[in-house]
Amino acid sequence: MKEICGDVRLTFTQKLQYLALNIPRGFWGYLTLLKSTHVAPRFSFSEISTESPTRQLLDRVFSRVLQEAVPKKTIDVFDIGCGTGYVRDVLASYGYSGTYTGIDMVREGAYSDTHKAFSSTLIVDDVTTLKTDKKFDLVISMTVLEHVVDDTAAVVVSHTIVKRGGTQIHVVPMFPTLFLYFWHGFRQYNKRRLKMLFGKADEATAYYRVGGLASFFTHWCWITLPERILGLGTIRKRLPKLYRLSLFVSFKIDWFLPFLATAYIIVKRNK
Repeated sequence: MKEICGDVRLTFTQKLQYLALNIPRGFWGYLTLLKSTHVAPRFSFSEISTESPTRQLLDRVFSRVLQEAVPKKTIDVFDIGCGTGYVRDVLASYGYSGTYTGIDMVREGAYSDTHKAFSSTLIVDDVTTLKTDKKFDLVISMTVLEHVVDDTAAVVVSHTIVKRGGTQIHVVPMFPTLFLYFWHGFRQYNKRRLKMLFGKADEATAYYRVGGLASFFTHWCWITLPERILGLGTIRKRLPKLYRLSLFVSFKIDWFLPFLATAYIIVKRNK
């Protein structure tokens, strides 16, 4: 069955087709064995915001993974699906600088050609057909691959343009997010597909899973149910202290129940 893009308005039939494709292959993909490390960062109550659980977990875990994987601070960066180019700000906040090349299908209005830390270039094109001889220290995609029609081709390009000794970092949503966001992107990822794209976990490839059972259900109760199903708006922002307390407890429980990870961070070094 051809993949359906969940980023556009779908008919009822298309929604059913989307679920009919992604639910079976999501469960099937979980039968694959893939070594990964569960990362559950510690938060104080004051550090928790009204953002989604996965967003807050990713922000914390990504900073740790990035600085361990890319110790060099002056780097050439290639950003797949760059959007506004916010990855530059993230990298600069951790002391990185150098050159930055972003690629996207359209130029976002908020994208700026100038940046305090990076000499920047924007390519408006499809990454899957990119032709370049330039190599990069860091090739990165942040929850982008699920929106690419041919994610295999995008990853092949990523493998091709990373320097020897360079690093790829990709952040992808996992199968459980289908039950949180429903129709989003072309797909959610599972261990089988990740292994097909990036290979098994070894000295060059590491998988970090983010989220757990408690934060999954906290997201469902506070965001999916009221906002996406009932249309009640952002209750979490009307009751911020209660929402933050729920997350504070959930993040602690995730340490002991690391199931239903909502995102994976893949780090692949080109040795």
